[in-house]
Amino acid sequence: MVWTQLSGSLIWLQSGEPHYFIYQIQDITDRMQAERALRASEERFRSIAEATQEWIWEIDAEGLYTFCNPQWGRFSVTSRIS
Repeated sequence: MVWTQLSGSLIWLQSGEPHYFIYQIQDITDRMQAERALRASEERFRSIAEATQEWIWEIDAEGLYTFCNPQWGRFSVTSRIS
């Protein structure tokens, strides 16, 4: 199976009448396979991060939390209460 992307344009005559179409077909199989592999990797990471008893968190360059697993969430809530 080959994944493709079809793009097309209508070429017009100076009179304003449609003249012909130009189509381009691009093989995007590699991109689709990469996207599928990325989704699978993200799913594996998330299932591991949610199942582990270790604390896992991610902070961006601005110091904002972008990911916290459930264990980290339980720790941070508990530490604020104490």
